[in-house]
Amino acid sequence: LERSANQNDAAEAMDEEQARRKSQILMTGVTEQLERSANQNDAAEAMDEEQARRKSQMVMTGVTEQLERSANQSAAADALDEEQARRKSQMVMTGVTEQLERSANQSAAGDALDEEQ
Repeated sequence: LERSANQNDAAEAMDEEQARRKSQILMTGVTEQLERSANQNDAAEAMDEEQARRKSQMVMTGVTEQLERSANQSAAADALDEEQARRKSQMVMTGVTEQLERSANQSAAGDALDEEQ
């Protein structure tokens, strides 16, 4: 009887140890899966943040380039206006100079004619 009781106790202890080991293996697997899930979530979140950062950077680059183009267009328009004003002024001054030369020539011609008579 004693041997039978010891065998039963030993079998029971072995069953408990197997159940403990199964539980431990299961918990280890669950823990590892949770860690993998957490790592995957962290990686997905980091990827989303990086995509958002790159989108923002692309938008800002586009905005900056557009502002530079606008500034360049504005500067070119100002330069064109200045050149047109300079040319108008030059044409007016050329016209005034030619008119003064004609008047001087007419006056000289009139003086020469008067002297001739």
